[in-house]
Amino acid sequence: MRKPEDIVFPVGQQALYEQNRYSPAVKSGDFLFVSGQVGSREDGSAEPGAGAGDPPGI
Repeated sequence: MRKPEDIVFPVGQQALYEQNRYSPAVKSGDFLFVSGQVGSREDGSAEPGAGAGDPPGI
C-alpha cells in the first residue's frame, strides 16, 4: 500500500480520487509517474465533450 505522501494531486483535484479512485501521479524516490490526464471540472466531472475525437491538448 502506498503512503499518502507518495500520491500526488494537483490543488483542487481530490474529487477525481473521491469519485473514481484515480490518482493523477505517484512519486517514487526521485521519479514522478504521471498517468493519462483528461480535462475535468473542480468537482471531478469530465468536461462536456471530453473523450474520443478531442483535439490534442484538450
